[in-house]
Amino acid sequence: MARRHVYAIEGFGVMLMLLASVDYYFRRSEPNTHYLIEQRAEQKCEWVFSQYVSSPWEYEWHRNINRFQNDVCAFTKHDEKKCYDWIQSLTNGGFPMDIFSYFVFDNNCTNEVRLHFIEPLVGLTRHPYFCLHGEEFLVNKDYMLIYPLDTHRKNYYFDLGASTYTSGAGGSSQSWFVETAYPTTVWDGIYGWEVSPISAERVWAEIPGRLKPVYHWYNIPVNPTAGHSDNALEYIAKIAKPEDWVVLKIDIDNSDVEMQLLERILQDTAISSLIDELFFEHHVDVEPMLKYWGRNPLKLSDTYALFHRLRNLGILAHSWV
Repeated sequence: MARRHVYAIEGFGVMLMLLASVDYYFRRSEPNTHYLIEQRAEQKCEWVFSQYVSSPWEYEWHRNINRFQNDVCAFTKHDEKKCYDWIQSLTNGGFPMDIFSYFVFDNNCTNEVRLHFIEPLVGLTRHPYFCLHGEEFLVNKDYMLIYPLDTHRKNYYFDLGASTYTSGAGGSSQSWFVETAYPTTVWDGIYGWEVSPISAERVWAEIPGRLKPVYHWYNIPVNPTAGHSDNALEYIAKIAKPEDWVVLKIDIDNSDVEMQLLERILQDTAISSLIDELFFEHHVDVEPMLKYWGRNPLKLSDTYALFHRLRNLGILAHSWV
């Protein structure tokens, strides 16, 4: 379906922002290269991923995170107006460039530049209202900027730590992705892994009928070893093609396995070039989350570094809950 996009013309100093409705999809035709292809009757122009740009607000947090992480909610409250502007923009439309970060795509046959906006990496990298208003926003996912998926390609959703379709520790991830994040998407494949024993009868009883032909659920742990038959990344490598759209969620509450998977994504361009959008909850040692995550050798600064590495690969990486 048609989506609204922002064109940025005449450089990054003063930009002329034009809104246009076009059909498009992302593609990678070579390792670590992301493409945005606009469908036109007269030609096919490729929008090549150029760079990821942090907003001034994100840059401030990234530059000062070693200090901010010691009292992260206090510094978040200092930015209260920006927090409200962030969330309201997701409802009202328009993405202020002092708040939202973005991916830059260059057109290979024109001089145009296109921006793909994404929520900023600031604060706890989750809903800012958790710091402003409390625990009711702990697992609220309304802070993420997610675009509808295109109908001209195959769309795959891989969920590592899937629970069941209607349940999950932080709320159901499966039904949220299908019904809230991407409500108009026709999925060509849904693959879920869950280590906790759950009866097949319960799992399949919750699956909407329209999804059953493309639904796959594995009641086994994910094995992070490269080449292992239970490694979900191997499934992506076997199933997905560069022109497909792959959504990957990693939240299995086993930090060692999670980090091995993420390190593979960061180091192996054959894998990272197939992943378009990634959702991951990074457990670290930060005071507001201690009662949920406990002590950890990692700090919030490590979260910022990890997500910047992912986004610099052209992956739309969102901090999960």
